Amino acid sequence: MPTIARILVPVDFSERCLKMMPYVRQFAEKYRSEVILLHVVNPVYSIPETGISGAIALPLPERVFQNNAEQLDGFASAELPGVPVRRLAYEGDPETQIAETAETEDVQLLMMATRGHGVFRTLLLGSITSKVLHDVARPIWTGVHASEHSAGEIATIACTAQTEDTLAWASDLAGSFKARLAQMEAGREPLDAHTICSFAQRERADLLVIGRGRGLKTDVNAVIRQSPCPVLSVSP
Repeated sequence: MPTIARILVPVDFSERCLKMMPYVRQFAEKYRSEVILLHVVNPVYSIPETGISGAIALPLPERVFQNNAEQLDGFASAELPGVPVRRLAYEGDPETQIAETAETEDVQLLMMATRGHGVFRTLLLGSITSKVLHDVARPIWTGVHASEHSAGEIATIACTAQTEDTLAWASDLAGSFKARLAQMEAGREPLDAHTICSFAQRERADLLVIGRGRGLKTDVNAVIRQSPCPVLSVSP
């Protein structure tokens, strides 16, 4: 069983973020994890009239930060009953703060809401999610469909078995959730998003586990956009 002591969840107060909380609760209860809700307040930038120098970050009014921090205090309280939750609010670049918090808090799993929805989910993932997937070398759960479905039983887990870490995570999760593991063997050619997502669809997977990062040529963003279920991507 993987050790998931801390789960980091970036929060932007959106409806799609709130609707993914049942999935967060599902993992937190299974692994008795602490959930860290992180909200990052974007700085305000000013562009000089000359246009010679770049944008300049302006001091954020204290009341703006305080209002966001107060909103975070009550966010998802009803969706995470009984789950130990810690709330952190910072000012700065969201991608940088998420990556730094993942390291300083030594989280074992990130769970992120994605921007895509409806017919646009195949075109749009979200720049923050994309950059975090690229920069953070920790398992990341993403759910394009989280706002469209409720978190049900994880009965089947599909896995691409691209690396030992990918297969290990898929196997451990299947054991923890008592789920069927459907393993897709990698051939000589890189697995493309359509092939992977079609496999998950055929297997009626509730979770798809894939590899990402060094040496892997699969377009992870495309898999996440097209997947019929949430995706857990593991960096080798």
